[in-house]
Amino acid sequence: MPVKIGTAPKYFEHRDPIISSTDDPATAPQSHGINFQERRYGLIQVVPAGGANPVIDLFFWSEGADRFVSGSPLVTFAALGADVPGEIMFEALGRIVLPVVTIAGGTVRLYVSSFGLSGSL
Repeated sequence: MPVKIGTAPKYFEHRDPIISSTDDPATAPQSHGINFQERRYGLIQVVPAGGANPVIDLFFWSEGADRFVSGSPLVTFAALGADVPGEIMFEALGRIVLPVVTIAGGTVRLYVSSFGLSGSL
């Protein structure tokens, strides 16, 4: 069944431009995650520059483990080449999500949006 979206999602920048590999999910505080409360789907646009060819892995907050844990299978995005932007769409299901960025050189900007359950962000 097709998902009906009333309006196009609006994107917001998540953090400052990333210039090196980011958080270790085993030690990152919950506040570093993106809260997709009451959202069914998460969208993250990955915009590399300066020769960056990032890999993004998504981790999810676990109250029981009191840390971010990986999904099974791992939710990951590998850029299509240096400076080639792309988008990750995943089932957020109201969770807090930590995008872990791995790059060697250049910068990466992440733009976040969502839709479902209570509309777009």
